[in-house]
Amino acid sequence: MKITQILDIKLLLTLVFIVNSCGYELRNYSTSLSNQVINYDAKKSELNLELENQLNSKNYVLSRNADSDSRLKIISHSIEQFVGSTGQGARTIQVRLDYKLKYQIGNDGGNLIMHIFEDSSFIDFNQSNLLAFEEEIQSVTKTFIAKAIRNIEFIASTQLNEIK
Repeated sequence: MKITQILDIKLLLTLVFIVNSCGYELRNYSTSLSNQVINYDAKKSELNLELENQLNSKNYVLSRNADSDSRLKIISHSIEQFVGSTGQGARTIQVRLDYKLKYQIGNDGGNLIMHIFEDSSFIDFNQSNLLAFEEEIQSVTKTFIAKAIRNIEFIASTQLNEIK
């Protein structure tokens, strides 16, 4: 090896050591809700059940009892489909999915503050393969809900910081 290559490796290792020793780490998502009991209040629907399943998979403690640390109330939860673009003969070639989650979150004894999370996505539509289209809708739905959970975590952690 050449001396310049050895110096480059030493410089890189020194830089990594300095950055690591000052406490730098990659940003991760909030886990401030993981040690709380959440009163989950939502109507029975497919989207709300998927939201509940994803919250449970993240090891959040959901409860329907009044004795809890915080409260999450789902007001409305919907996905609407629209024609995104058309091709020859006015046939649909792309579908737009609009996701909307309206919820209230706060301390169980305190005020619940209304929040709205919205997102949209485009899916290519092939009329000859409708089963693949339905699977893609389910995949996009899971992605929407994962993003909504991150939004809920962010809102909850900011509210917890305001209370302290």
